[in-house]
Amino acid sequence: MSIADNLESRAENIDVFLGFGIILMVMGHIGFGSIFDQFIHAFHMPMFFSSQVCSTKVIPEP
Repeated sequence: MSIADNLESRAENIDVFLGFGIILMVMGHIGFGSIFDQFIHAFHMPMFFSSQVCSTKVIPEP
């Protein structure tokens, strides 16, 4: 599979989801208040793990 094929088969909604997560992660690390930080830190890492599970392609062994 070439890079061009990989780019064509990417799901844009997962890319948007990850971009949103990166923005929230940066906001959480620069400090927007303790309640906001607790809210972001409660879900941003599980969000990245779950997005990788959704975008992982399982290749069966021959």
